[in-house]
Amino acid sequence: MVLSNLKRYLLPSFVGIAVLLVLSGCNELPRAVDFSVSAQEGRDVTAIIAGCGKGFQDGYLFCRHIEGVAPNGEITMHFPEVDCSREACVEFQFFNLDGSPGFGGSVARGDTSISVPLHRIVGHQNPLKVETDDGEYQLAVKVYYKSGDGLERQMRADGLLRLWVFDETYQRLFCNDPERGWTQKLDGGCEAQFSTGYRSTLCGECEPEVK
Repeated sequence: MVLSNLKRYLLPSFVGIAVLLVLSGCNELPRAVDFSVSAQEGRDVTAIIAGCGKGFQDGYLFCRHIEGVAPNGEITMHFPEVDCSREACVEFQFFNLDGSPGFGGSVARGDTSISVPLHRIVGHQNPLKVETDDGEYQLAVKVYYKSGDGLERQMRADGLLRLWVFDETYQRLFCNDPERGWTQKLDGGCEAQFSTGYRSTLCGECEPEVK
């Protein structure tokens, strides 16, 4: 009788604690279920990428690199914080210019980002050439996560790294370059500078337009 009453009082407490633990793991379980067309089905690129002197980019990263110089720098990918039953909850794969699989890997559990040297994506550490290295390097991401019912599910994202290799004799205009011809105010603290050769650069506080 006493044991029965004890169970009756303790059971709601255990249930409450379990619910609290589930709610506190909001970074592991999705906050909501997405019933809309997925990004992959909708043909959108949504992988979050950063690098090449730019901040976070949603789906598409444009990288300029001078010809005749070995690829340098890193590309960083960012992912949601998820929980899964695997050693790695996130997998990524770059593709070469001809569409064949290139450099790929996974992200350690608990990590939400990974940085990859540009030369691993290009596939070599030799000086870059326009005819062989310039182009689009596609990125595919798989994320495995546990849903509210405890089952493991998968979501996918795509991204695109556009590597633009320009002539080694060309130098981009820099802010307040002595050869600048015009300075044009754009918005707020942002301004564009141009030369008579239409070399251009952005100076000041220039944030991408939010639509």
